[in-house]
Amino acid sequence: MIAVLQSERSKILKSNGLLAPTNNTATTANTIKNNTTTTAIDVYPNPAIDHVNIAFSRAGKGETTIRITGVTGNTKIEQTINHLSDPRVESVSLDLTKLPDGIYAVEIIQNLKRTVKKIVKIRE
Repeated sequence: MIAVLQSERSKILKSNGLLAPTNNTATTANTIKNNTTTTAIDVYPNPAIDHVNIAFSRAGKGETTIRITGVTGNTKIEQTINHLSDPRVESVSLDLTKLPDGIYAVEIIQNLKRTVKKIVKIRE
């Protein structure tokens, strides 16, 4: 079922010009733009069962903060990546097994720019 949803998501994004044809599943539909760079971000699979992958392009040196919050705004998971100490990090896999099924927001903050994407956590 998840593979079908991901395939349909890709078809919709491609048909709307939001996703370039590629073999890389981490290609993005959302971007954050600032003065000098464009940061591409993708969150998959969605819906997620036990983990979620967050892929992004680095917007220079500094930190990327990834935060998963519940519908009431309370932080469930937070991870900060320092690109000065680990410049290769471009994707993160977060464990969702301790979260109950539901709708969550994934907030990604880079260089004082922020984007929020919705994910759905489901059982198998």
